[in-house]
Amino acid sequence: GEHWRESGLMGIPIVLMRNFGGRMFAGSQNAVYYSDDYCISWNRLRIVDYSGYDMGGWPIAMDRNDSAIFMSFYDGPGLLRSSDNGLTWQRDTADMGYRNPQSIICIDSIVIAAIGDSWGEAMYRSTDYGRHWDTLDESYMQNFYYDRGVLFGNPQQNRSGISVSTDKGLSWKLKWGSQGDGWFNCMYQDSFGVYAGCTAIGLMQLGKSGGSVTQWADTSDWTSIFQIAGNARFIAAGTTDGVIITTDHGDSWIEKNAGLIGTVITGVASIGNTLVASTFGNGVYASTDAGNSWSHPVTGRGPLSIRTMHGYPWGILATPGGGYYTEVSSFRMSKDAGSTWSAINGPAVQDNGFWSYCADSSEIFAGTLAGVYASTDRGATWVPKSRGFAAPGQTLAMTMKDSLL
Repeated sequence: GEHWRESGLMGIPIVLMRNFGGRMFAGSQNAVYYSDDYCISWNRLRIVDYSGYDMGGWPIAMDRNDSAIFMSFYDGPGLLRSSDNGLTWQRDTADMGYRNPQSIICIDSIVIAAIGDSWGEAMYRSTDYGRHWDTLDESYMQNFYYDRGVLFGNPQQNRSGISVSTDKGLSWKLKWGSQGDGWFNCMYQDSFGVYAGCTAIGLMQLGKSGGSVTQWADTSDWTSIFQIAGNARFIAAGTTDGVIITTDHGDSWIEKNAGLIGTVITGVASIGNTLVASTFGNGVYASTDAGNSWSHPVTGRGPLSIRTMHGYPWGILATPGGGYYTEVSSFRMSKDAGSTWSAINGPAVQDNGFWSYCADSSEIFAGTLAGVYASTDRGATWVPKSRGFAAPGQTLAMTMKDSLL
């Protein structure tokens, strides 16, 4: 892209371009052109039916497979198919009411077409190179992309997001964005990448394969991820349906719920060889065998409900309560992997509440309604740490790495 040259069709607005087997197609608002010499010269494509009727116009979608080229037009006669590289065209779209798809993709013999017009939204799928069509349950996809067995689509229903299909468009799962509900809850990082847990839309992994790949973990059965923790042996995630664990850096996830009572897991923490999980309303559980079995700690169940929980070399910090995005007035701390718990008061600031926290080996930091506070004596006393903030206020989230807070 460092150097460019004019290649014909100058002064003509081009709205769509595709390269099919060495022939370049370019669509304007009035016609389709093609070039067989790398865009040096162009010819207008006559798109006529068997009787000579001109069916061309403003193209809005096109793709091809090894059998045919497919093209759709704004206010056109329906999806058109050419089996002779554009010399003649047919329309085999009676099954879709001769409507004009806005998106087309070909995967071998399968063709998928998405339509959104005044008659509504619809998706169609053909398994015989576009001659016959079946209706899909999905309403509409704005764009398609196919790579290594995975089909990606942009669902039009919520105007944002990405859905994926692993069976060439037969079924779809929303994997990025949401249909009215969904947000990030937590993040975790190891040497292989970053893992983000979300409400309603699963677990996203960033940075696999050298930091350039974004993928969704195969966690379709666990739609909400509340917290992620790990160590050198495994990564664990607390979900609406229990604890899931991966030992291969997110390539596969397995449920580990033997002995758990109450499967909504609001928090997980890894302390040495012990994995601790907090449930919604059923207390705290511990596992010393990577989640294969769970039990209540011997000397007490601890808080019945925990909103967030984090493990540090010296113990666990947790905030009681099951609600999200509300302030609380005290921590819960355990120095023995969840066996016993004690309350430590948060900073005495506005509304006596804090929203977030993090810690290292020597300090605890609390995000409050009046900025950041720190304690060096496990919460007995607090001092403000908001110098440099333009206007210290509600601190919703914090994290730290080495000396960076």
